[in-house]
Amino acid sequence: ECLTAAPTGAHSKLYDSDTLSEIDYIPKKMVVQGGGIIGLEYANIFAKMGTKVVVVEFMDKVLQMLDVDLKDALLSELAANKVELMLKTSIKSISQGVGSTCGNPVLRVSLETGELDCDCFLSATGRQGHTANLGLEALGVKLGRGKMIQVDENQYTGVGNIYAVGDVAGGNLATVGTQQAVRAVRKMFGSGQYSLKDKEAKPYVVWTIPEVAWVGLNEQEASSRNLDFGAVRVEYQRAVRGIVSGEKGFLKMLFDRPNGRLLGVHICGAQAGELINFGADAVEAGTTIFEMLQFVFPAVTYHVLYNCAAAEAKLRIKGVQNLSAAASWARVKNAITKSLGASLTFEEAVEATFRDFAGAEGNLTASQLQASMRSIGLQLSDQNVQDMIQEADQQGRGFVDFTDFVHICRNSGMGLVKAA
Repeated sequence: ECLTAAPTGAHSKLYDSDTLSEIDYIPKKMVVQGGGIIGLEYANIFAKMGTKVVVVEFMDKVLQMLDVDLKDALLSELAANKVELMLKTSIKSISQGVGSTCGNPVLRVSLETGELDCDCFLSATGRQGHTANLGLEALGVKLGRGKMIQVDENQYTGVGNIYAVGDVAGGNLATVGTQQAVRAVRKMFGSGQYSLKDKEAKPYVVWTIPEVAWVGLNEQEASSRNLDFGAVRVEYQRAVRGIVSGEKGFLKMLFDRPNGRLLGVHICGAQAGELINFGADAVEAGTTIFEMLQFVFPAVTYHVLYNCAAAEAKLRIKGVQNLSAAASWARVKNAITKSLGASLTFEEAVEATFRDFAGAEGNLTASQLQASMRSIGLQLSDQNVQDMIQEADQQGRGFVDFTDFVHICRNSGMGLVKAA
């Protein structure tokens, strides 16, 4: 329910997430109280319809539960739609604005730092359990955070025959509430020989535009647990479907470096809410990126992004940071190997072919490396060559030492693209 004091009058256009479905006009300016998921979902929707939207949030950050990449993507989308975020700002009161009429409603929103006028106000400050004045405490039923009823794994309150399911028991989602009801009924009327167990990996979807979804750990959580983890991100354009549709988006995967086990999946883009379910099963089952590489997905689906991400993760475990660079270095090695004569070792072939391209200091810059590639018939883009330099240059010098160049050429294809 709306947690602010609503102004009186038939034309006071103040809504919460329940009553907003009754709106029958497109506001000129909307103030959204609360920078949580629901507030930002509606902020983006109305902004895309041409409404000037201001989001007022009393905390200094928004979307703190999201992985950094998902958060950045949504904030960029809000900025692109000209949604204004006012952080560390509290709303003091709301009143009818001067000159407000039924045909032209005006609301005056008083802040700690000033005032805002709008013709639509949305309160999206969260929900709490509707448990007041029911006498639950007198029966011994315990209430927890947000006035939600505390229950066990079978939705039992611990008092008499009282069970609680749905929003009032912290369900918050229709599917979760349904599952809670099944648990309660099984406990009350079942044989007791079988019980449902909670899965640790629960997928979440946010219906913003674009939609985002996630399951498992994000980077912040993995870091706080001091895990040795890696992260890979693949764009939708890596899949044929993404190339054809032109849809923007990405799939990000977190994995455990020691064993390759999948730790989390984060998706931004079309069908994210559908794609996340495979990731949820994989995280719950402890699937490794090596096992994921063996899974064959239907062609022309975004699910192939899981294969792409797993392939990059495998290379990262072996020391590769950039898949494009690793592939280019492998092409160099293959070209050198094919050119070997009976009397030359690999190192001698590299020396004979590339030494003259190195500068006086014995280093290869991007332009020198590009020239050397063309000399052996390899047509690489300037970006490919730059990626190769960045992958091999561990010290950020902007070039590759010739000794390191020989070492990298020798070991490319093993996943190693590092100096000796």
